[in-house]
Amino acid sequence: MENGYNNAVSIVTATLNEIENIKLFIDGLDNVVKSFNLHLIRELVIVDDGSIDGTVEEINRIKRSTKTAFEIKLIERHKKMGTVDAQIAGINACKGKYALVMDADLQHPFEFIPDFLKYIDTTIDVVIGSRYTEGGNTHWPTNRAIISKSATLLAHLLIPTSRKIKDPLSGYFLVKTNLIPSLEPYPDYYKPLLYIISYYPTLNIKETPISIYGRVYGESKITKFPVKMIVHYTKELFTYRHKMINAITRKYKATREENKIH
Repeated sequence: MENGYNNAVSIVTATLNEIENIKLFIDGLDNVVKSFNLHLIRELVIVDDGSIDGTVEEINRIKRSTKTAFEIKLIERHKKMGTVDAQIAGINACKGKYALVMDADLQHPFEFIPDFLKYIDTTIDVVIGSRYTEGGNTHWPTNRAIISKSATLLAHLLIPTSRKIKDPLSGYFLVKTNLIPSLEPYPDYYKPLLYIISYYPTLNIKETPISIYGRVYGESKITKFPVKMIVHYTKELFTYRHKMINAITRKYKATREENKIH
C-alpha cells in the first residue's frame, strides 16, 4: 500500500475486446465518483488480455483526453489468461487497501458502489454484491437465470464453506488487497470470489443486495458456449475444493501445535 492510500479503493476490471463498452464504463464510473463525492476511489486498474478490437487504444485515448476523478492504470498482457488470473494481477497492482472488482461489460450498475464503501475500515474482509440476498435481483432471460442458480447450487454442494453465502459466484465484490498475494493465478478460470472464499474459509463476509442486467453489447460466454463453460466450471470447482480442504487442514494443524505449546 502506497503512502497516502490508506483506506483508498481501487476499481479493478478485466477487459477482452470491450471496445463498445469501455468508454461507457469509464464515463459511468467517473460520473458516480463525482456525483457521490466518493473520494476514497483513487484509481481504476484495467487488465487487458490481448484485445484486438481497439480496446487498449481507446483506453489510452481516454487517459490522454479525459480528466477523470481517479488515476487510470492499464496493464497489457497481450494474450487471454482468464478472469481469475487477470483480476489477481489487477488487485496485486492496486495502490490502496481495498479493491472493488467489477465487470467492464456494464452488467454491474455503478449506483451500488456507495453500498460497498460503507464497510471500509471495518472488520469486514469481503463485501459481496449479492443477486440472491434479500433486496437483490437479476434481469435475465429464464435460461440464464437457471444456469446461474444451478451453478450456485453446485458450488454450495462441493465447497461447504460457501454455503453461508447466498451468491458465492458474484463478480462484483470488495476485498482487502492484502489477502490476494498468497493466491496462485489460474489461467482460464473465471470465479475469483469463489477462489478467495475457498482459500480463506474463515473470512468475515458481508453481502449487500444488487440488481444486475445482461451485457449491453456483446454476448456472455455462458450463453454462447454453455456445455463448454459448464465442464470448465466443474473443473474449477474441484480445484477450489482442494484449496479449501488444504486451508482447513493447515488451520487444524496450527491449532493443534498451539494447544501443545500451551
